[in-house]
Amino acid sequence: MQEIPWTSLGRETPISKVGRSLVPVGIFPFDLAPSINEKTPFVNVTSQEGEDYLINIVGTAFQVGENKLVTCEHVVSELLKVEKKRRHYILGRIFRGSTILAIPYSIKISVPFIDDRTRQPNPKVDLAVMYCPVRSTPERPYETPPVTWGASDRLGVGDQVIVGGYPYGTRYVSIHTI
Repeated sequence: MQEIPWTSLGRETPISKVGRSLVPVGIFPFDLAPSINEKTPFVNVTSQEGEDYLINIVGTAFQVGENKLVTCEHVVSELLKVEKKRRHYILGRIFRGSTILAIPYSIKISVPFIDDRTRQPNPKVDLAVMYCPVRSTPERPYETPPVTWGASDRLGVGDQVIVGGYPYGTRYVSIHTI
């Protein structure tokens, strides 16, 4: 029997494809350089040194288009509650075999869902869009693909689906910083 390393990503499945479009959102417990550039080192998150660069993750976001991510509004609210002065980041991941490299990208803007009927944020819709300008270069590839959306009108009884979000609501979520 062949041993599979703990860093193995396994075989490609519909779930693993969606997982590649998902990025951690959070705050570093220290100040980063003002801008990320080609001299910013990659962090090998599959090695011991990766633990020196742990991010306080408060949620996740889906890459939905170029520089655009979708997350829950309560994730954005928690970022602002936990730390208003520090920048908020996503961690872009680069997969090289069983090695995962990460590089932080600063979130520039986040906007809650605006209800068309009222032109106001709707607190009952736990949704927000984040803008995170990322420039992919050969030296610094950004390999997080946008998620592929399905058409709900093409679903039938018994079809498998993936649902994002937290079905129990924000009152059951507890986020602490160390």
